[in-house]
Amino acid sequence: MGKVMHIYFDLDNTLIDEKGETVRPGIFELLDSFKDNGIKLSIWTASVRERAEPILGELKLRPYFSDVVYRDDYDPDATWGSSRPKDIRFGDGDMLIDDSHNHIDFVKSIGRKGFRITPYISFIDPNPDPTELEQIHTIVLPDVPFKIKRDPWIKRTFKTLFRKKKKLPLWIN
Repeated sequence: MGKVMHIYFDLDNTLIDEKGETVRPGIFELLDSFKDNGIKLSIWTASVRERAEPILGELKLRPYFSDVVYRDDYDPDATWGSSRPKDIRFGDGDMLIDDSHNHIDFVKSIGRKGFRITPYISFIDPNPDPTELEQIHTIVLPDVPFKIKRDPWIKRTFKTLFRKKKKLPLWIN
């Protein structure tokens, strides 16, 4: 049996929105498929442990990941807008999925795979097109069929209209 593929995900604007309140639509389906197919998953985040741990627990993401690298672990002195690159070689990572061009360019420069995903910013687009997640799945598991379930157009529209209320009217479900 060959080496198990190890994928690192960024947290903010990749797995979750900018506030840490919402998981990117379709991400649980992607993570479930990866886990079911033996892919090792980790997080490498520029967020500090104090912020990220509660979010991972509350949004029920933590069980998917074997480990988490927080900013405190790799760059405790980072300032906003400047941090060390995510060198996934130290965790024997094969691929990084991140919304940062710089981090993706770095992992590619060291011979690893990288996928730059469109940042998930829920107040701009609460229901992003899941095509990128399907592309990631095809890169990682080309022989495993995968399609993310999409809400009908009307439901997506109402989710957008009612997103600040955190709950859809009963007649929409």
